[in-house]
Amino acid sequence: MRVQRQPQGCVGARSFLFAAFLGNCAMRTLNPQKIFEHARKFQWANEFLRSNHITQETVHSAADPSMVLSAFACELYLKCLLCIEGKTGFDKIHDLKRLFDMLGPDLRRRIEQVWDADIWQPFRRNMLAQVEGAGQTRIPRSLSWALKAGALAFVKLRYVFEEPKRDIKFILGDFPEVLKKVILEIHPYWR
Repeated sequence: MRVQRQPQGCVGARSFLFAAFLGNCAMRTLNPQKIFEHARKFQWANEFLRSNHITQETVHSAADPSMVLSAFACELYLKCLLCIEGKTGFDKIHDLKRLFDMLGPDLRRRIEQVWDADIWQPFRRNMLAQVEGAGQTRIPRSLSWALKAGALAFVKLRYVFEEPKRDIKFILGDFPEVLKKVILEIHPYWR
């Protein structure tokens, strides 16, 4: 078998292209609109699951997947907001509280205002009251508590079978809508 040698220029060009590729990976900039669009897909899937297929018989089967979808949508929306603010260094972070805390104070305040308005809606109040009645536990309504309690939901709920006793209190199911609303206030043309 005869091996053909490639001309020196081709090897040099390949090396250059590979080096350029590596440089682009290290210095890539994330596009917040693409993150936003991706988050919307997970939010849509969660809403579809919750609104069209949940019955009394299937609620237990759908609960964990729904919370994973919601937590992931939250993570992506928070990362979108961080990109909008020009922040970096959050790619490997899944902790929702940590991502939220990385946002600037004005943006955090606005998200909290929208959360506060949403959490006290009659539908939400009734839902939380039912959960409290079933578990006989008071659930705080503050975003700070919800983020702390559900900070690692995306990681923990994906592998719930590994932890027989899970301590996840997740009331962030509708938090993606809050984040989407705030993003659309900043970029209304992304609708």
